[in-house]
Amino acid sequence: MEGRTIMRTTLWVLTLSALLGPMVAQAGQTTCPCVADASIASTGREADFNSGTAERIKIKGRENQLIMRFDLSDIPTDAVITSATLRMHTSDPIFRLNQVAVSSVSTDWTEGAGRQIDDEGEAAQTPGVCFNRPGGRINLWAGEGSTIADVTWGNGGSVENYTFAKPQADNWWHIEVDPRVIAAMRADSCGLIVQEESGWWTGPKSNIMVHSRENKKFAPTLTVTWADPDKTAPSPVRDIKVSTKDLDDGQVVLEFVAGGDD
Repeated sequence: MEGRTIMRTTLWVLTLSALLGPMVAQAGQTTCPCVADASIASTGREADFNSGTAERIKIKGRENQLIMRFDLSDIPTDAVITSATLRMHTSDPIFRLNQVAVSSVSTDWTEGAGRQIDDEGEAAQTPGVCFNRPGGRINLWAGEGSTIADVTWGNGGSVENYTFAKPQADNWWHIEVDPRVIAAMRADSCGLIVQEESGWWTGPKSNIMVHSRENKKFAPTLTVTWADPDKTAPSPVRDIKVSTKDLDDGQVVLEFVAGGDD
């Protein structure tokens, strides 16, 4: 077959340690403070409202999501993120979180000075982050007509994960965040967004209120654990064999033994 190249590699693993790779030991851990947050409403006129200075922000299915930015400066530049936990506090014990999703945000945004989304408080259209605009100088999430949905939940280079929130004492909740999301936040993303996937849609439990960073006692935090990078070069391969027997033109089979620690 003219112009077609196929390379097949056979790896002979000699030891169990070579198969599993080196063990990763914890090198450090830090709790990152929240430096900006707001609730993002997606319905009706609320899609233009900002809640950047509200002490309580709402999370409700796809209608209201929480956007947050954390100070990650204490994490070493070359750290390999191994785990992360988002810690949030609900304003009332009746509020329950269940299945949640977390995503990085691919466009920068401004917290704004709005007080609230709905009748829980003042709903002024204060410049700042909302569903339709990120606030700030450019004020477009992506192109014309874009919304925050274009830069979250796998769109616009964002990274997401799904998990179950774990209840803690005194209305605190823990949410595991995939290390890939943290890596994206450190590289070129701008915080994260949280969505309650279970969907309480009616009744007193439907409008889940979470304390924002403005409430110093119950502000959200992000605890990140990391390991040192593996800087050991892999051992060279050996016993390399090259064969073109019974193959089409341009095809080759490579066989070699891996050196381990790859």
